[in-house]
Amino acid sequence: MTSAEATFSYAYAIDSSGQVGGYADTTGDLRYHAFLYEGSMQNVNALLVPGSGWEVNVVTGISDSGQIAANGYNLIEAHALLLTPAPEPGFAIPLLAGCGVIALRRRRAA
Repeated sequence: MTSAEATFSYAYAIDSSGQVGGYADTTGDLRYHAFLYEGSMQNVNALLVPGSGWEVNVVTGISDSGQIAANGYNLIEAHALLLTPAPEPGFAIPLLAGCGVIALRRRRAA
């Protein structure tokens, strides 16, 4: 969903970096879609793990650490949700390598 596709939007939350969250609807669709806006509108559902079974319909809060409070539902029930960003896959290798270097230095210092 882009801002051009949204026919109506409502902002609920903003963090200190200016990222905005809320909900929007689109032409021909009666459901609300949760969005994040930081220069462009992004559908929050596109950020979820594929096949999770959850759909987020409104962002209600954003923390400065990137966590998102939201309302969502699956096929059975609706819930309040806390979405926590995961590091990009390419980020894990340098992180693990850095942890290994720290562990080696600690062993040598002991």
